[in-house]
Amino acid sequence: MRKGRMKMRTILVCLSFLWLCGEFSFGQKVDREWLNEETWPAIVHNVPIEIAESDDPIQKLQKERVNACLDELRARYIYWLQGQGTLVSVCENANRLIASRVDMGLTPDEELELQKGRLAFAKRVMQQADAIRTARGTTASHIDEKYARYYRLDAELAVAQLQKNLTDQ
Repeated sequence: MRKGRMKMRTILVCLSFLWLCGEFSFGQKVDREWLNEETWPAIVHNVPIEIAESDDPIQKLQKERVNACLDELRARYIYWLQGQGTLVSVCENANRLIASRVDMGLTPDEELELQKGRLAFAKRVMQQADAIRTARGTTASHIDEKYARYYRLDAELAVAQLQKNLTDQ
């Protein structure tokens, strides 16, 4: 009786291992590339803002907020690429990062550059969402792909509006 259970347990463990390998094997080369910080979009790969002793208390808080948001964005981005989070949470975090930077007081040209960075990020995650949907085919990955399109369009609209505002001045 025990030998039969051991055989069954061994078979189940082997099948579970094969299932997990199949689950995580999609595009392993691509996954490794995506998890390499050097390949990340600039908005995620940004260096934290240095907080100077000469900064006033509000500037220090603003910089700390930007840095905290950047840390969160990096974590959410990695987890999303690994199938542990949603693209919506990543993009909402990216929007908070942009808003935090704008709140620090940017010129219109600086804000335009920031929004162009957001657009580049949106295009990248749209490609990644498509690849993830193709590989995984889950409901969540289908939703992420649709949201990625919306997010890209929203970023394009923000860039177009800022460019129009700059030319109208």
